[in-house]
Amino acid sequence: MIVSVNVLGSSKEVASLSSGEVLGEMSFIDGYPPSATIETLEDSVVLSLSRLALTERLHQDIGFASRFYRAIALFLSSRLRVTLTELNLGQESVSPDLELSPVLLEEISLAQARFDWLLRRAKNTIHASQSS
Repeated sequence: MIVSVNVLGSSKEVASLSSGEVLGEMSFIDGYPPSATIETLEDSVVLSLSRLALTERLHQDIGFASRFYRAIALFLSSRLRVTLTELNLGQESVSPDLELSPVLLEEISLAQARFDWLLRRAKNTIHASQSS
């Protein structure tokens, strides 16, 4: 998938995405229209979450909401650091003071495992429906 933005009336490619990437998080958080366009280069399956359903879940389960917003904050922070490094505006490497704690690494690992399970489940559902 190619990510592009409109700069002075023309499209500029800014990133390339692969399987398992998160899209639309900025618009979900701030409510503004998307800042980029995503174009797939091959047939793709996109797992889409309803804004209403996700918002309801966030309001109903404070523990889920806390973990969700923390994950989004870490994700956006990481994406910004990579972007700044690519633009040569940030540090070339993470200083020891900014290393993630073992507890946070365990939380991230658990989130990754859950996300991988969700992707496998979605793929199996799609394959089963195509076989029928």
